Amino acid sequence: MSDHNVMHFNKPQLRTYLVGARENYLVWGRGTGKTTGVLAPWFVDQASTMPRSSGGMIGSTFQQILVRTLPPMINGWNKLGYKRDVHFVIGHEPPKKWNWPRPYTEPLRKEFCVYWFNGSIQIMISQDRIGSSNGLSLAYIGGDEAKLLKKDRYDEETAPTLRGDLQFFGHLPNYRGVMFTTDMPTTLKGSWILEKEHEMDREKVELILQIQYLLTSVELAISKAKLHTHIQALNRKKRKYQRALAKLRTGLVYFSEASALENLEVLGQDYFDQQRKNLSDRIFRTAILNQRGIQLPDGFYPGLDRDKHTSPSFDYSFIDSLEYNFNKLADKDCRHDADLNAKAPIDVSFDYGGKINNLVCGQLSKNHIRVLNSMYSLTPKMISDLVDQFCNYYRFHKNKSINYFYDHTAIGKDPGRESLKNQVIKRFKKNNWTVRPTFIGQAPKHSEKFDYINACLTERDETFFDLSFNQDNCEDLLVSMEQAGIKQSSKGFEKDKSEEKTAPLERQHHTTHFSDAFDNLVYGYRKMARELRMSGLFSPTTR
Repeated sequence: MSDHNVMHFNKPQLRTYLVGARENYLVWGRGTGKTTGVLAPWFVDQASTMPRSSGGMIGSTFQQILVRTLPPMINGWNKLGYKRDVHFVIGHEPPKKWNWPRPYTEPLRKEFCVYWFNGSIQIMISQDRIGSSNGLSLAYIGGDEAKLLKKDRYDEETAPTLRGDLQFFGHLPNYRGVMFTTDMPTTLKGSWILEKEHEMDREKVELILQIQYLLTSVELAISKAKLHTHIQALNRKKRKYQRALAKLRTGLVYFSEASALENLEVLGQDYFDQQRKNLSDRIFRTAILNQRGIQLPDGFYPGLDRDKHTSPSFDYSFIDSLEYNFNKLADKDCRHDADLNAKAPIDVSFDYGGKINNLVCGQLSKNHIRVLNSMYSLTPKMISDLVDQFCNYYRFHKNKSINYFYDHTAIGKDPGRESLKNQVIKRFKKNNWTVRPTFIGQAPKHSEKFDYINACLTERDETFFDLSFNQDNCEDLLVSMEQAGIKQSSKGFEKDKSEEKTAPLERQHHTTHFSDAFDNLVYGYRKMARELRMSGLFSPTTR
């Protein structure tokens, strides 16, 4: 194997391999080497030790598997010496002339499979494609970003499929194996994986590591031994240790937490310096350092609940047509989005600033606000660049009409300078979009916004809007809202916007700018609803 194919393994990775438990739950910081360094070798090991078996590769969405799991997984397989269209194929059966063995159980949907040269297959299962695990019989299952999984659905629909090929592999300790990886959960939905720590038998884990040390010593002695009788005695001892390991690993649960600092040798100090600059303190400590329980007290949006208000929404009729072209899959546009009403206008609002300009867009259906996307541009780019970014993403949208909500901050007071409102409208028109401006008035008091928007989030009254967010497109907006705090002032309590002044440029997209653009969107709909009520065209619907 050439040097470029030799993988470096850090301590958490090596410890996981040495323990070799049947069930593995790894909560490691971003950059620790979860997908390339652990999941990729694990899937290869499972396929190698159980030829012609069927395994599962699960994700919360199929898009997640395609864009965030498979590319680094393939990179890991390449480093181990396995090449696409040589040792494995994706999305179709191998050519018959290759004479690869067939899996014991043929899959119903071959387009969602990875086929291996020894007859093993790995079936892609996603929770946003209903029924993707129906009828399966699997020998093992694994996946990344486990904190995003709906655990109740996994338990009901997917876990029972771990029953396949018992007659062939039931004697192996890795049969019915499980490998889940994730960075630190920050919501209740993802915290299930932390409970797995209590299922781990620490004494067994330590005993396995001790036996592994003895086994390595014996294998080293065998490599140096010359007398046949001595080699035979050492081999008997080796088999004894291997039998003991197999017995200890059967049914064993292994739980591990690790910081990305464990991968410092590979990532380098610059990676951590850059992440510290780019991420808020809360996200850096949870996502990179893997610290638990980092919560923002007294937030401005206490009604926001990711489990309740966010959901994936992908148009798989389009995504499937890309046939695992990972470059096209990564170049996302509005054709990927299933929550976009192609016939309706798109409603947009902005927050304007010297360092950063932010855009939030949505559509209204009865009294339900679907927040579709959030975008930003950093200086030296300007508001016109942000409009161009929006128009490029939605270039395939059929209705090229915009409802533009703006408040007093877009009008400007300098008679010698064009207002931000006019800049936005001109740029949309230059991109051949029709614009309907709606002035929402003076920005309301913070206390009023707090009461109104949280009433919408908590669905306190049927006369308010309810809200949902596109999980994939609105990540920066959601982070901004989650980190928006409250401070006391002479005017009462206000949204704490102090970080807008102190955060470096790279972190401005996680400050309160985005949340302000979201506030304008909600108040734009509020004004629109008032106008429609007055004309008798809008009335709230009962939930």
